[in-house]
Amino acid sequence: MPTSASPRSLLPPLLLLLLLLSLLPAPCLGFVVTVTAAPPIPSSEPSYADPQLFASAVLNSTNAYRSQHAAAPVRWNATLAAFAASYLGSPAVGPGCNFEHSGGPYGENLAIGYQNATAAVEAWGDERDEYDFDDPGFAHETGHFTQLVWRDTTDVGCHGRLCGVRGCISIPIPIPIPIPIPIPVPIPVPIGE
Repeated sequence: MPTSASPRSLLPPLLLLLLLLSLLPAPCLGFVVTVTAAPPIPSSEPSYADPQLFASAVLNSTNAYRSQHAAAPVRWNATLAAFAASYLGSPAVGPGCNFEHSGGPYGENLAIGYQNATAAVEAWGDERDEYDFDDPGFAHETGHFTQLVWRDTTDVGCHGRLCGVRGCISIPIPIPIPIPIPIPVPIPVPIGE
């Protein structure tokens, strides 16, 4: 039965191949190979290793986006953080952070593979580039952004953990689940309005 190799185990042979290819004269190749790989997240990454720094990074990043869209700042909620920690530590998530939404009593944003907590929040916030401010409403492509700047949200609490070389984050958002369809989306405003 074939086994799948982890990305980490493929790195040395891939680097050797690239080194050997670089030694060949350019006319022999006839093509260019570019490999981009995310660096492993150090186990000492402060936003994953220190709960206070993690909470601060999430709050600062979240509130920066909220202030740009006329939403009040949120505060840290230990109950939500405990829910996220319990979920990320559950057998359903497993050691490799193979997870989906928890199905719990909260809405939630999930992220995986970001170097730190700030980068994960920025990825959600940057979905605003796809948000149609002229025709506001829910869209799958901008759901994280919508939850990030949801005006009625007052609290967040989240948890992050390292899973091998990947970080994963769960941020429960205290909105009622299930949300009736169509989803009532508070309208984010464009930056500066």
